Amino acid sequence: FKFVVTDPSAVLHVAIQSQGMVKASYIGHWVMTLKWLYVNPEFCHWNNIKHWKNDPTLKPGCIRGWFPLLDSEFKHNHTAGEMEMEISWTYVEDWGNNWRPPRAKALEQLTENSNETKLRLGDIEAVQKMLDHFPLLVRVKRVTIRNVAFYLKDLFLGYKGALEKKGVKEE
Repeated sequence: FKFVVTDPSAVLHVAIQSQGMVKASYIGHWVMTLKWLYVNPEFCHWNNIKHWKNDPTLKPGCIRGWFPLLDSEFKHNHTAGEMEMEISWTYVEDWGNNWRPPRAKALEQLTENSNETKLRLGDIEAVQKMLDHFPLLVRVKRVTIRNVAFYLKDLFLGYKGALEKKGVKEE
């Protein structure tokens, strides 16, 4: 299948499900941001993935191999198995940039952003472990924020915020 992506930080999420009699259940997940597919396809360092930089039989922008699946809690515990997969991509400079994302209300946009952030982070315990051992400590004595207007009710109004509905223009 093919799809258009305009944001290199978008998350590619492949979910493998079983088709049960009553309901589907997750077998495993594979997650990677699209920029890592191009910048560093060996980012999946726990596997021997072939890519166009190390395998001359593959065309540019292609990776192939056995990808480790995360379990239902997005943990790398090697219990979900692996999936053989090939992913290829191309850059099309003038693809007729007339595609626009579907309109979403502010709260829907925040929810989508939070879900993508969760996918990028993956295993929260592993992130916490990394942060516990991160060799950087920042001490901030003071932060000043000026001239900020925050309209919480705009999150629940729909496609137009309170000021837009009143006809107020941004300065």
